[in-house]
Amino acid sequence: MYKKKILSLIAIVFFAILAGASFDESDGIILIVSLFAMALIGGIAAIVQNNKKEKEELEKAEKKKKEEEYRLALAEQKAIEKEKKYNELTAMISSTDKVIEYDYDHYIMVNEGTSQIMLNEHIYNFKDIINYTMSDNATVIQKHSGGEISSTSSTDTGSMLGRAVVGGVLAGGVGAAIGGSTAKRETTSSVAPTTTTSSTIHDYLIAVTVNSLSNPIERLRLGEDGRNTNEICALLSVIISRNKNNN
Repeated sequence: MYKKKILSLIAIVFFAILAGASFDESDGIILIVSLFAMALIGGIAAIVQNNKKEKEELEKAEKKKKEEEYRLALAEQKAIEKEKKYNELTAMISSTDKVIEYDYDHYIMVNEGTSQIMLNEHIYNFKDIINYTMSDNATVIQKHSGGEISSTSSTDTGSMLGRAVVGGVLAGGVGAAIGGSTAKRETTSSVAPTTTTSSTIHDYLIAVTVNSLSNPIERLRLGEDGRNTNEICALLSVIISRNKNNN
């Protein structure tokens, strides 16, 4: 493609020279040859630059395409692994009456028929759930805006004119200048009100105490997932309440 463009350019310039070759004067021929050389060099430079730009754009598009293909392949692989893990966990607990998914591939699974619950891929009987606590290691971010100081200056022109007149009476033209230069000048400063905005990043953690000496605490980290935090807490409260009623 690069060669075709150059050949086309040479042909165009060549025919342009033939069209102007009727001049017999040597100066005209020299001028035409010079224009030909300049046009040819400029045209080749433009074609090279254009080809370079096209190549860079193609490389950029190809890189973006490969990155997108990699992202899709990675997402597909993660989805396959997630489904495999889910099937393995459901097989461990036999049957699921309730499933709460959090943090992409973590699950709370309940088999109400066998009175079992799965926490962190460990299966417990309902009676083994002793209690739980929920904490939020939240981070508060504050942003302050405003508080800028601005100043404005003004001159009392009425006072200046009055002093100029007085000065003129006392000392002529020079006195008028002196009187005018003593005009009162005021500078007013103001401070914009400060505004503070706050945002909170939650970090929820549920610690479940279970009847196990080797692993007495199951920690469920839910990050900012407040909805599932509330639902898991409610589920654990129901189980603990049933345990008390059955005793």
